[in-house]
Amino acid sequence: MSPPPSLIFLDNIPTPYRLHLHRRVLREVPELLLKRIFTHSSREYDWQFHDMGEIETLFLDSEASRQSSPSGQLAEWRNGGAAIEWMTRRNARCVIVGGYNDLGRLRVAGWCRRRGIPCFLFGDSNIHCDVSRASQRRWKSVLLPRILDRFTGVLCCGSLGAAYFRRYGVAAERIFYSPYEPDYSQFLPPPDCPKVLRGSRRRSLITCCRLVAVKRVDLLLAAFERIAGSRPEWDLTVIGASPEEQNLKARVTPLLRDRVAWAGFVSEPAALGALYRSADVFVLASDYEPWGVVVNGAVASGLALVCSPRVGAAAELLSEGVNGRTFEAGNLDDLVQALLETTDPAALPRMKAASPQVLANWRTRADPIDGLRRAISFAGMLPGSAAGRA
Repeated sequence: MSPPPSLIFLDNIPTPYRLHLHRRVLREVPELLLKRIFTHSSREYDWQFHDMGEIETLFLDSEASRQSSPSGQLAEWRNGGAAIEWMTRRNARCVIVGGYNDLGRLRVAGWCRRRGIPCFLFGDSNIHCDVSRASQRRWKSVLLPRILDRFTGVLCCGSLGAAYFRRYGVAAERIFYSPYEPDYSQFLPPPDCPKVLRGSRRRSLITCCRLVAVKRVDLLLAAFERIAGSRPEWDLTVIGASPEEQNLKARVTPLLRDRVAWAGFVSEPAALGALYRSADVFVLASDYEPWGVVVNGAVASGLALVCSPRVGAAAELLSEGVNGRTFEAGNLDDLVQALLETTDPAALPRMKAASPQVLANWRTRADPIDGLRRAISFAGMLPGSAAGRA
């Protein structure tokens, strides 16, 4: 009996949510033999890689910090050749390429097209983050449709992603929802977890992100300072790390330093889930956030949400006034108002209680495996499935 055709994922780094998807594919798409390539050096990430011996894996050694240089792109081109050689020996029959921002990935897409191998782009871009200068947009409008035409179709995260790819010429029938998701079992409250009576503990806002300028932790700290007097029972927990951490800590006024906790980088999803479940409102104030899988975990943990509308996940997982509030990106006054509304004792229990149903509705509409199956069926490799088209 001949082996099943190979489905190969080409991703940058083994994040927990990508590994979770691979485990699901292994279990739920047995018609295809899963293999994978990670293109970036282990120096590029802090997560622990828990290998699954069932999945054959190639590690290359790119560095994201070099991609903007000519020598970096030459290295990416060579890595693309190494990936092609590896896939040729493994009889690749379908390839999922994560991203299109280097010559190696474009080389793989072109190779697949010349050989008639279905090649899908996975991209987390969203239309609200497409804020290039006018001159850049002109070049992008010329070049990006040509790049995207190399791919059989696009796997995107949600409605804002679908709108982005339609803007650059991808037909609706070539777009499929296959969103980022965490292992939800790490975030759901244990079934025997006792309910905490309101008033028996302090309340907490929480955020989780890289501590870089675009995530706007500085804006969140300023907003927390504004509401701290009227919300004396509330604290703030910041999860994440970067060289900017000390500068952000210095922004906290002395009177509030005991009310702001810095948890650092948390690599284990179970530990992250425990931190989420100790909080009440999750805040992601980013100016730029193509998706934001941290939002999925927060909703699974039963938190209310406050997000900028530029957060791709907010379009699907934040129902305005139901389980949270959006605010105008970068607008301190609007963020303060959103925090006051979600921390209102009359609204908070209702918003938290609504989050699990909002998540359940989204998972029904956009399961990543259903979307993947729809894409592969579109390429003629599997019978059709019932969900996932954008």
